[in-house]
Amino acid sequence: MNIIENANLPHNKVSHIILGIKYKELLNDFFIRNDIRPIYISDNPYVDRRISGHADLSVLHLCNNKIMVSDYLFDSIGRTISENTGVSFDICKAYKTQTKNYPDDANLNVCIINDKAILNKKTADKEIVDILTNKEIKILNCNQGYTRCSICVVSENAIITEDDAIERMCIQNNISVLKIKESVVQLPGFSCGFIGGASFKVATDKIVFTGMIKSIPIRNEIESFAEKNNVEVIYATKNDIIDIGSAIPIIEV
Repeated sequence: MNIIENANLPHNKVSHIILGIKYKELLNDFFIRNDIRPIYISDNPYVDRRISGHADLSVLHLCNNKIMVSDYLFDSIGRTISENTGVSFDICKAYKTQTKNYPDDANLNVCIINDKAILNKKTADKEIVDILTNKEIKILNCNQGYTRCSICVVSENAIITEDDAIERMCIQNNISVLKIKESVVQLPGFSCGFIGGASFKVATDKIVFTGMIKSIPIRNEIESFAEKNNVEVIYATKNDIIDIGSAIPIIEV
């Protein structure tokens, strides 16, 4: 087993992945079938209960063995990861205090893709920029606070998003983008969810969506874009696609 060096981008088959326990019933069969061991985290008590199970609001993999977490997880997650994987991670606590209102819930919602990080400097935890800069990761500042939610990482240089500003920024920085024209993701309690929160990588060449995309034209667009980037699309369930706050791969084999 090896720690995944580049956040969101495993090089081999994922063996351990972090996600909210709220989604255990939805995805546990998929993980069993694919020999992936989920590390479930409890609901975040600081954020809106409708998104309290979203891992991308509570955990940020900062590449290699560095992970930043919301205050409520700090005393437990290191032990939980170690017990599940036998691997030790360097866990640090987020500086900002989260609340139920945006943007105070989005301080860990940062999207790292290869040697770049897309974030909103006004909402991201202040230490994140310093840590990533020290790792020589280029900071791309945007107005969207929910950047991780809004970005489906396909490969080292390709993403899918519904966000116009993120699309423009990525094009300016030579990142290939598929901009989908309408939201196809459900999020109970809200009018819609985000494509990034409904997807995660389980290998270099495999991306998982939590359920089926109803719009056949958009499904075809996504599958074609993934194929162009040498990535296979996998649908974890036959249910409608929903935003779970993504899942965070940390160990590969």
